[in-house]
Amino acid sequence: MNSDPRPAVSVVGIGADGWDGLPENSRAALRAADVLVGGPRQLALLPPAECAGERVPWPSPLRPAVPALLAAHTGRRLAVLASGDPMFYGIGRTLTEIAGADALRVLPHPSSVSYA
Repeated sequence: MNSDPRPAVSVVGIGADGWDGLPENSRAALRAADVLVGGPRQLALLPPAECAGERVPWPSPLRPAVPALLAAHTGRRLAVLASGDPMFYGIGRTLTEIAGADALRVLPHPSSVSYA
């Protein structure tokens, strides 16, 4: 358990290549997480043997649910999965607005825009 009362959130960008396409620092954050949050498709890309944390799919609608989701897991290490670069119109911006930048560690993956 994390003793810091603020959410300890790693925001991990993941691509269609899944686990195989992640750098080691992103894999380490996912392995260390107590809770893995993401879309069902993203969560399915993580190997259960490597990522043993509790899996929580995003509720819908997403944005209004984020404060309660973070509060429900205060003191636990959270890893939030995002498509590509989480700060490029993604969940990273929403989490920054709600939790504050100091509560986040962002580990981006190339976005479709960077590939273009």
